[in-house]
Amino acid sequence: MARAVCVSGIVRGKRTLVLKTLKELIGLFGRAAERKILVLAGAMVVVAVLEAASIAVVLPFIQLVLNPDEAGGFALDIATLLGLGGAQPVVAVGWLALGLFLTSTVLSAGTSWFMFTFVASENRRLATKLLRGARQKRAVRAGHAQQQRARTAR
Repeated sequence: MARAVCVSGIVRGKRTLVLKTLKELIGLFGRAAERKILVLAGAMVVVAVLEAASIAVVLPFIQLVLNPDEAGGFALDIATLLGLGGAQPVVAVGWLALGLFLTSTVLSAGTSWFMFTFVASENRRLATKLLRGARQKRAVRAGHAQQQRARTAR
């Protein structure tokens, strides 16, 4: 008999396995790691927007290079914004495209570095935590086995 699944992931009052596992995964991280994850997610969104903007500027730049006499409103607005007085729209749009490409590349590299260092530190922390737990479990089992041997020897 099939059960109805709500959008929130609750099946007749019980959490689904996916949500339970996700909650356990999030519980492995501390507050500082959760903040780093949020900063990383925000940085990734900013990088994505900058990359989209830099790609969007390429077509107007190519149009201006191919036909500089037909500089449209966008190119003139950018030239005015960059302080070129509207005299050199090709240069203005070129500088904008170059600036967006460089900014998105630098931010992307920084975000990647931050992500890799975060993953490495969390990997080390979690591996240490798991190893410590395994050692404690082994010590408890050894203690139980020793107690059982002592009982059977009596």
